[in-house]
Amino acid sequence: EGDPPHVVAIVEDITERKALEASLVHRSLHDPLTGLPNRILFRDRLRHALERGHRERTATCVLGIDLDGFKEINDRYGHPVGDAVLVAFAERLTSVLRASDTAARVGGDEFSIVCENSARVDAEALAARLRHTVTEPLRVDGVDVPLGMSIGIGTVTGSADPERALEQLVREADDAMYADKAARRGE
Repeated sequence: EGDPPHVVAIVEDITERKALEASLVHRSLHDPLTGLPNRILFRDRLRHALERGHRERTATCVLGIDLDGFKEINDRYGHPVGDAVLVAFAERLTSVLRASDTAARVGGDEFSIVCENSARVDAEALAARLRHTVTEPLRVDGVDVPLGMSIGIGTVTGSADPERALEQLVREADDAMYADKAARRGE
């Protein structure tokens, strides 16, 4: 406008707002205690893995994990120790995963893992590595806390309906985990 022409510009630094937005997104998709993906992000990653498995005709596995005796740990040592156990277990869990695997805390003492492009034998090998990680008690606040877990595996190859396969896989892994838990009680 005017003679000579001029431009009016407003410059605003949105760095803090973008950082806050990123923080809110991260918090909505991750467990605040362990930092692992939560149930929402787990299901999204599983859906993505199933869609890719359908396109490439590859297998996708889900491992369902429940910590055995976790209620007793909370009752005996208190919730702060229970929380520390969950954090330490999450660290051990992620230490044995492949880069393409996704571990999530899906509730209380329940964790799930998506193994993309993975045959059942690979998931079984991962389950064995996970069991090995808890053979040593967790040292928390000067206390050795023994830890056990039950693991179940669900597998599907190249499903044409990823949403149905997602529900099937989660249910299959949960059913197998509860069967493992029941069998361990008899040991």
